[in-house]
Amino acid sequence: MNKSYNVRSFAEVQANSWLLQFTDLISLCLVFFVLIFSMSSINLEKYKAILLSINPQQIRVDADEIRIRRIDSRRQVNLDYLKGVMGENFKEVSQLNNVPLQRREGELVAVLPVSDMFTSGDGNRLTDSAVSRLNALGWMLNPVANRVEVRVLAPLPARGATGSFSSGIELGMARSISVTNALKQGGARGDIRAVYQVVNRRDQRIEVVVLAAGYE
Repeated sequence: MNKSYNVRSFAEVQANSWLLQFTDLISLCLVFFVLIFSMSSINLEKYKAILLSINPQQIRVDADEIRIRRIDSRRQVNLDYLKGVMGENFKEVSQLNNVPLQRREGELVAVLPVSDMFTSGDGNRLTDSAVSRLNALGWMLNPVANRVEVRVLAPLPARGATGSFSSGIELGMARSISVTNALKQGGARGDIRAVYQVVNRRDQRIEVVVLAAGYE
C-alpha cells in the first residue's frame, strides 16, 4: 500500500508541473510591464545628472540653443508628451520662456504676439528677435513628424497700409510664409501649411500649431 501511494504522489506531481512554468511566465510578464511603466515618465533632474556624468558638453547651452533634446527620432508624437518636452525646453531658452503653450483638441499651439514680430518698414519682414525665436522653435520641431501649421490671425490693415502688397490678405499670407520660412531655417521639416485669418485687433496673434495624428 505504501508503495502504491508513493507512485500516485509522484504522478500527481508530474501532472501539475506545468503550474511551475506558468507561474514563472506570469512573474516575468509582470516584471516586464513594471519596467515599461517605470520608463514611461522621465525624471528630468536625474536625466540631466546622467547626461552630465557621461558628457558634460551634451547639456551645455547658449542663448539660442535647447538644453535637452529628448525626442531622438523623427516620428509622430503624442501631443501631451510633446507639450511636456517643449514646456521644459521653453524654460531653458530665453527667447521662448514667455511663450505660452496651449493644448486644444487635436492641437498643441505655441502663441506668439504679432506686435514685435515684424518690422515697421516692410510688412512681412521679421525682426531679428523674431527670427531668433522662430529658429529656436523650429529646432525643437525638427524631430517631430506631425503636421505643422502657421496661422497669422490679424485684422485687415487700413487702406493704403499694405506697402508693396496689393491687399491685406496678400500681406497676411506673406507674413505667414515668412514665419514658416524662419521655422524651416531653424530646422523644422515637412510641409508646413501657412494660413492667414482675419480677426479683431484684440485677438491678433501668431499660432504655430502641431496637429495630432488623424487631424491633418
